[in-house]
Amino acid sequence: MSSIDISKQTLDILKGISSRIGKSESQIVEDLIKSYDGAFWAGFEECLISKKRWQEEKKGKVAAKEITIHLPLPMLAATYAFLWEMAEGISVDRAGDEFILRAYLRDLDLEEIKGFVSGLARRYQLRPPPIYVEPEEEVHHMPFIIVPANFNIMASNAIPILLNPGTAFGKGDHPCTIYCLKAISDLYAGRFGKYLPRRILDAGTGTGILSIASVLLGAKEAIAVDISKDAVNAAKSNVILNHLEDRIKVIQCSISEVRGHFDLILANLYGMLLKDISCFLTGLLNKDGWLIIGGMIIPDDEIVISCYLKNGLKLIDTYRDEKWAVAILKKTNSN
Repeated sequence: MSSIDISKQTLDILKGISSRIGKSESQIVEDLIKSYDGAFWAGFEECLISKKRWQEEKKGKVAAKEITIHLPLPMLAATYAFLWEMAEGISVDRAGDEFILRAYLRDLDLEEIKGFVSGLARRYQLRPPPIYVEPEEEVHHMPFIIVPANFNIMASNAIPILLNPGTAFGKGDHPCTIYCLKAISDLYAGRFGKYLPRRILDAGTGTGILSIASVLLGAKEAIAVDISKDAVNAAKSNVILNHLEDRIKVIQCSISEVRGHFDLILANLYGMLLKDISCFLTGLLNKDGWLIIGGMIIPDDEIVISCYLKNGLKLIDTYRDEKWAVAILKKTNSN
């Protein structure tokens, strides 16, 4: 079947995947090998094994604790990265002028976390934010929890997205990723109307986090594209980790090569590119289709958004802070 050796542990894990997606273990392996090189397979196998090992070891351990930290923008990325190395899941929401970061830990070293956050606050000449500890069962305010791939947290009232970011963009710590997830959540919650997207294009997918989130909330299928081989490999592995390979197709190509029409286009890119492809993306939208654009730096977001308004889209809402902006637009029946 292949020259790549597959361990018994991995075969046991693949049996579980096989029963869920209706493919034999050998078929799954063959599909993976066709799609990826040996180096990727080795990393994916290691990820599967570590996840299985953790699931076996977690039996009998104490329940994860939730810590909550209210962070200003300058402290967000570094705190997220620090907690990513120890947390079993992280969610971030925006409230007022702050980001609310919630992390879930079984081995809680509160003094270590306080020390890091206090040191980071001194670096930015800010007051150290308080850290609150509460049980995992408390109510969650964001629908998603981003879970490092070697864990499998199942928090109440939240949807886990398993993620192995590799070198691709989209781990969940960038404000535009947070705002895109919020926009997707609001859209599928019916905040902007009853028409919910079924077919998705994730343009510049990175880790695949946005297409995964859309499908978990109700999209029927998604096409995720990126020109980076590393991003495509990361996105494919994350699609498999979340058991969505029958609903999300990941393709290595330029956005300009995409054909077809979509109910929702996700484009978390950057301002200049968003301007250049505004006419093309608009043409890919179905009637009543939605567009979520991110990666815009303030105040350039107004210039970028104006390009889409000139193409006939309607601005529905924006998600922004003092530096970054995400916008959700809609194609009307008249387009």
